[in-house]
Amino acid sequence: MGNTANRPGRIAFLFRGLRVILLGLMAGLGFGQTSSQDWADEVLYFVIVDRFADGDLSNNIKVDLDGKGAFHGGDLRGLTQKLPYLSELGITALWITPLVKNIDDYTDAIGFPDWAYHGYWADDFTRLDPRFGTESDLRELIEKAHQRGIKVLLDVVYNHAGYGSHYIQDPATKAWLRYGSACGEDDLTSCIAGLPDFRTEDAQVRDYLINAQLHWAKSFDLDGFRLDTVKHVDHPFWSENRKRLREELQRPFFLVGEVWGGSYQVCDPWFERDEMDAGFDFTFAGNVISFVQGRGRTIAFSRYLQKRHQIRAGYQMAHYLSSHDVPGAFYQLKGDKKRFQMCVALQLST
Repeated sequence: MGNTANRPGRIAFLFRGLRVILLGLMAGLGFGQTSSQDWADEVLYFVIVDRFADGDLSNNIKVDLDGKGAFHGGDLRGLTQKLPYLSELGITALWITPLVKNIDDYTDAIGFPDWAYHGYWADDFTRLDPRFGTESDLRELIEKAHQRGIKVLLDVVYNHAGYGSHYIQDPATKAWLRYGSACGEDDLTSCIAGLPDFRTEDAQVRDYLINAQLHWAKSFDLDGFRLDTVKHVDHPFWSENRKRLREELQRPFFLVGEVWGGSYQVCDPWFERDEMDAGFDFTFAGNVISFVQGRGRTIAFSRYLQKRHQIRAGYQMAHYLSSHDVPGAFYQLKGDKKRFQMCVALQLST
């Protein structure tokens, strides 16, 4: 939607609708025990795999390009083919949506017909969704990304399964989840949007989920995970997850968590326990958009920027302008390219 020319020593920006975002990582003074230092200056590009590029027509299952909530055919092979384009933009890290097998059919549980094109409604954490390609395709993507100096983050979900997934159909796993009247009202026991909620406090459930995601980290040369719905899973789980990843991978492995509404203060309990290396700064976009629109005082914006750097030593906050969960900055600015470019400049310089 908006771009700048790609010149030596500069970074080019291109935003494809609301489906892709650019992140900058802001670090606290000092670094933690894992790979925080290596990620301090990364430019992270987010891709919803189904929406990005279709490189293999043979895996187009129930594709409907006119359907807002339908599968559009994007896959790993298509993403690999676009790596030269992504390199030209100047990105240094790639965050891709979950790739595990998702539920097949549409649901109207969220108020309108929608399919699991986004990857967050898992049906089987141990299998790759054939719509996105094969394990060979994933391995090729990671290898070719690394050849270009691009790190790869895989989005992973521990908190919930997809609507009607096999986990609530199978008698062996049915008791692993809360759903329906069993859903609670607090962050840990609620069922987000009615999704079946894993009882992650149970040792058997915890081990299964961690082992399932460890498989992807061990089998492929991934550089880290983006942790979904962090505040809906308890701290003992995240501590065990961190411990297992360190012990079994024996290599730097970056963890950035989605703590909804996150700021450096909100994310600090997870940093204090060393359960993740970074969190997402949910406060940045609103403050920047308000500032470039002239809706806030300059001194107030300056104070905000100073405060947001008060991150616990060794940890980081990733600040973004657009995401797959909320309307993007360009949309909120009603297509005002100049103000949007000001937002991007502030994103990369503050």
